Amino acid sequence: MKIGEASTRIKQLEETLEAIQLGRQNAVSEAALAKEKSEALKTDVKRIEVMLTLVTEEKEQLKAVVNELRKSNSEGSVSGAADGALIQGFESSLAKKENYIKDLEQDLNQLKDVNNRQRTEIELLNEKLVDEARRNKSLERDSDRLRSEISLLESKLGHGDYSAANTRVLRMVNTLGVENEAKQTIEALQAELQKTKERLQAVEELKSQSGDAGKLVDSHITGKIAQLKEQNATLEKREERYKTVFADRISVFRRACCELFGYKIVMDEHQRPNGIPVTRFTLQSIYAQSDDEKLEFEYESGNTSILNNEYASQGDIAKQIEIFIRKFNSIPAFTANLTMESFNRRTLY
Repeated sequence: MKIGEASTRIKQLEETLEAIQLGRQNAVSEAALAKEKSEALKTDVKRIEVMLTLVTEEKEQLKAVVNELRKSNSEGSVSGAADGALIQGFESSLAKKENYIKDLEQDLNQLKDVNNRQRTEIELLNEKLVDEARRNKSLERDSDRLRSEISLLESKLGHGDYSAANTRVLRMVNTLGVENEAKQTIEALQAELQKTKERLQAVEELKSQSGDAGKLVDSHITGKIAQLKEQNATLEKREERYKTVFADRISVFRRACCELFGYKIVMDEHQRPNGIPVTRFTLQSIYAQSDDEKLEFEYESGNTSILNNEYASQGDIAKQIEIFIRKFNSIPAFTANLTMESFNRRTLY
């Protein structure tokens, strides 16, 4: 697996992990709420059971009183009218108690059903929590494994230990050598043009100083001057043509670098006080989120070094510079990794 693919996979795993943790928190909240409801239902069930017990005892007492009255009536110890009215009142109260008991029993059965459903829901939520915990552990293991693979790949890359069959290396066709060759060609043409101008000026001065003697060789000098002027014009045209071609090639090269490697490159040349030429390159990623996200490098005598600026001093960038450039001496690995991180921020967040 490539470093970029592993990094993308880790980002996806982290997002999935966050979603799972959020779902787990919701499940925990739902389970706690369901448990509270279940406890409240249990309290209601106990309350109704106590009421049912009390009412049942009261009903039994009423039955006993009614039976005692009926027994007394059969023995003739109480007057018939009073006994009948009393028995009727007790029987009416007994019927009401029996209806109240039926209502309580019905409420009790309903609460038990609700309580059973709540218990089932709690069991399902607990099972869901267990599954989410297992999945969470699995994703954490995958994330740790991918991080280990990335560290191993970075270590191998830094030590130059890679497989030529599985590692793709991008090489620039128009390298600095080609640019230098074109630059040297233009400089040679400019030098030759300058020499021609000096020769032409010397001939003009010689002609003016010759006086009458110059008339003897005037035709020869005139021809020579015409030849030098023609040569001068040819060299000037050639210089302009080379400048145009060179500018076009540089423009194409910069656009190609931007498309292939994801960086806009600006080149600036200057000389140190000791006369040594130095080329400064300013790189800006096409995925940069602000104009301040720029990297600066200096190329001098075949060596390239990164310059410190505000962007390079940021914690994450400085850490990558320390790992890829200071430790492994690999600027391409640094810019490639920075490109992948910028791409992931633009596309995955």
